[in-house]
Formats: sequence, C-alpha cells, structure tokens
Amino acid sequence: MTVSNDTCQGLENSDAIADLLARNRAKVVRTGETIDALIAQYLKEGNFFAALGAAMVELERVGAGYETYARIARCEMILGLNVRAERSWTEALRFRETAQAYTGIGTLNFLQGDTGAAIAAFQKALSLEATNLEALESLSAAHLYLEEPLAARRYADLALKQDSERLESRLCRARAEIALRNHSRAERDVAFVRARRYKEHEVWLLEVDLLIHEEEFESAMFLAAQLCEKYPESRDCLDAFRRAYVAFDESDRCEDLLDFLEGLEHFTQLPKPRDRVDTRTDKTVDVIVPVHNAWRAVEVCIASLKATSGPRLGRLILVNDASDAKVRDKLVALAACDDQIDLVETTRQSGFSRALACGVEESRAPAFVALNSDTIVANGWLDKLYAALRSEPQVAMVGPLSNNAGWQNYGPVLGQSGGFAGSRIPSARCREDLEAEISGRTRQSLVPMHMLHGFCVLVDRKAYDAQGGVDQELFPEGYGEFQDLSVRMRAAGHGLVAVADCVVFHERGASLSSARRAALSLAGRKSLYARYSALNYLCLEMASVRTPALDDFRDDLRPVLDAWGIRAND
Repeated sequence: MTVSNDTCQGLENSDAIADLLARNRAKVVRTGETIDALIAQYLKEGNFFAALGAAMVELERVGAGYETYARIARCEMILGLNVRAERSWTEALRFRETAQAYTGIGTLNFLQGDTGAAIAAFQKALSLEATNLEALESLSAAHLYLEEPLAARRYADLALKQDSERLESRLCRARAEIALRNHSRAERDVAFVRARRYKEHEVWLLEVDLLIHEEEFESAMFLAAQLCEKYPESRDCLDAFRRAYVAFDESDRCEDLLDFLEGLEHFTQLPKPRDRVDTRTDKTVDVIVPVHNAWRAVEVCIASLKATSGPRLGRLILVNDASDAKVRDKLVALAACDDQIDLVETTRQSGFSRALACGVEESRAPAFVALNSDTIVANGWLDKLYAALRSEPQVAMVGPLSNNAGWQNYGPVLGQSGGFAGSRIPSARCREDLEAEISGRTRQSLVPMHMLHGFCVLVDRKAYDAQGGVDQELFPEGYGEFQDLSVRMRAAGHGLVAVADCVVFHERGASLSSARRAALSLAGRKSLYARYSALNYLCLEMASVRTPALDDFRDDLRPVLDAWGIRAND
C-alpha cells in the first residue's frame, strides 16, 4: 500500500519527526515489544507514520547498520517517500549487500521511469540470491512493461516453480500469455487468482482481453465500462474498453456492433457525409475567446482572427477571466483601439465554461464561435464553418479539424500509450501546406458526428439557448462541456458536423499546467460517466474516434505530415 506524497509532507518537518521519535520511544519502553513486532503491528493497523517513527527510534537506539536502515527504507517505500527510501537503501548497502536492498532500489528506479536501471538492480539481487521471489516477480513486471512477454513469462515461471501459490507471479504470467496469444494458458492463471480474490480489478482487466479473444465483445465492453466507472482515473481500464470496441468494429461481427450501439440510450445513426455548400449571406458571426493569462498565445490567436476572418466576423468578444495585471492592461489597450473588439471581465477566475457564458450574454448574433485562446485560425475558416452550420436546418454545431482536437485530429487520434494524440502547432510554412491540402477536400467534407471537440465550435444561438447552453455547474472549467452539449443537442434532434476542409490549429492548454489539465480531464470524464454512464459515453466517444470519412481523410493527408516529419504524441 502506498500513501501519497502530499500526505507525507508533514514528515519532512523536523518537529514532526521529533514528535514521532518521542512517541515511539515511549511505546517501546512501555510495552517492551521488539521493534519488528511493533512495526508489524503499526503496518497491520495502517499506521504507517508510526511504523516509520518506530524504525527511526531503533536507528537512534542501536546506531547505523543494515537492519536499521532497511527497516526505515521499507516504511518509507510504503509511505511513497521514494527519494528518502533510495537514500536509506543506499545506506543499508554500505553495511551489507542483499537481494532485498537491490530489489528495493530497483523498484524505486522503476517507479521513477528508469526501467534499465531497475532491471540491472533486480539482476544484481538475483546474483546474490537466485531464488529471491520479489526480484523474479519484479523482473517479470519490468519485461511486461517493455513488451517482452517471453522474458516476463520466464521469470514468472521461475518464481512459480518455487511457490505455485504466488499470486503476483500468476498475474504476471497471465499477462504474458495473453500477449503471446496463449489464451487458454492465461485463463488457468486468471481463474486461479480470481478464486482467491486477489487484485480483482487487474483480474477483470485480463478477463476483458479473454472475452475479446472469445469474440464475446458485448460482454467485454460491459465489463470494461464497469471498470471505467469504478476506476475512472485508470488508463488501463479506458484502454481495455477501447481495445474491446476496436476489436468488435474490426471483426466479422461488425454489423452486430451497430445493433449493440443502437440499443443504447443516447446513440442514433448518423447521416452520410455531404459535399460542402456555399452560403451567400451577409450574416455575421461573433467569436468569443475566454482568456486567462498566456499572453503570447492570445496575441497570436487575435492576430490570426483579424487577418483571416473576413467580413463574416461580427464582434470579437474577449472575456478576461481574472488574468494578471499585465495581461489585463494589454487586453484593455487592445479593445480601446479596435472598435470590433469588446472586452468582458470576470470578477474572479471562473473557468472556461463560465467565462464563455459571460461572452455569450454579450453576443446578439444568430451564431457564435466558442474559441480557445491558444488557437491559430486559417484563411476562410469562418466562412467554411458558417456554410456548414447553414447547410441543413437541423445542424446546430460545427467544428474544424486540428492538430490537437481528439477525434477531429487531421493526424492520428489515439497515441501509442492509448491517450488522445496531438502535435505541436506546425511552423508557418507547414501550416500553409496543410491548409492548402485540407482546403482542397471539398467533396464529402461535411462529416456528421456524434460529438464535437470544444476547442473551436460554431454554435447556432437559438439551439444553444433552447438546450440551456454549456453546463457551467458540472463543467465550470471546461473539459467535457461540449461533449455534454453534443449529446443533448443530438437528443433534441439537432445535427453536429465536422468540417473536413477547414483547419484551426490548437496548442492545447497554454494557460494551464499539464497536471492541472490532467486533473480537469479526469473530473470531466467522471461527470460524463455520472450523467450518461460510462458505457453510453464511451460508445459515443469511440464512435466519434472511428469515423470512416475522417479516417479516409487522414490517410490522404499522411504524405504531407510525413514530408514535414510531423509525429503525434499523447
């Protein structure tokens, strides 16, 4: 069991350490227990700080040695104090080289992402003790991570020859057998571990893969969706669902997938892609850009808007969402010298959705664009989006393609590690080539979608108001607000369209740290699962990911991406 580093910060305070030492000295003197028995009791009770305190008392009482530092290192690893634990194991090795110490250091190396150093440490542990079960299991897990299932199975087998009841080794071997397509062998290990109720969610993940192999795709998707709801922070659960969906879609039973989807609450079939149409009207569109700091990105975004939007642009409404004073001063100056720019300000930082709502209140146009401030728009973008919006009466929202827009990517949608892929905004010359190539795709360029990505969406104001707009309470800072609105729009009979001959480049999260983006993305996913169920939402998401018309377009564009050396990443 590991406790988060946040929980442990108090331990870094010398007063907190002194208090732990004092309390544990008294405990040892009062009870007369051996230190190892006392630590074991604390660990059993989940009192990990007290266990560490007891180990530190022993270090103070008997002095430095292998056993005293090893006790401390084990407690520090349980608490997630990895830097301290590595120091303690290193101190322990000064007194004696043991398999236990090298396995501990290897585990810490693995957690830090240094798999090579981890394997070297585990191998050193085996050189000292060839039958060390923890080192064998750790090597099996490390080779699974490196996608080397033969080596992983070999080390798991060595551990199980010594102890056939070793559940972690059974799990490792099952994973290796599935990777090697030895599903019947994997099933035996899975059944063995399942019967003992060990690491149940990991066993369920393996069962998803076994169900996929047996072409029980519906059951695999149900199980994976349940895991996603129970463990929404787990990438493994999400990956399992996506594997099941893709396998179903690519199987000989792909027609059954459509029947399955049509049985869901929020899924309806989409019409076929259509050719782009020209709209000859002088109606203008307002563009609403919420801004929170990141001035360089904002400046580039506004410059591209002014240069490429043409007469279709009505008002450019900038919503200053509590930026710092320097950015605010620049926004005020910008609005003061440009009659087309309106500046709206929030009293405190409220997040994208609420800032957008402030901008919508200021707009009187029949349609508006919700646009992220870290975007660069291309020539003709607004005319193309508006023509798509007015292509058929029921269309309520449209969006372009991009380098960072999930299922609206012009490149790969999913990365190698399973997350949504993307790439940096290309250079100016590369953007020109991409714009030319993308703009040339006019046939069947209006692609009906189940959901639209929220980085850039042109919205019909009447339909927007009828649906109550984006949900500011459930998605105050964005990250799911337009997926949610997409589902509600479709349920009300409206259409959504991706415009495949229009591109808007997107940096993604310029005003947020990567940690903050990850936290908001997780919160948004939890909210979407809660509102629609994981099964319903994930099927809509994957149906958007696997849009054949956009896949064909990506294939056509690949030579241009390859020529510029553009590679997607998670």
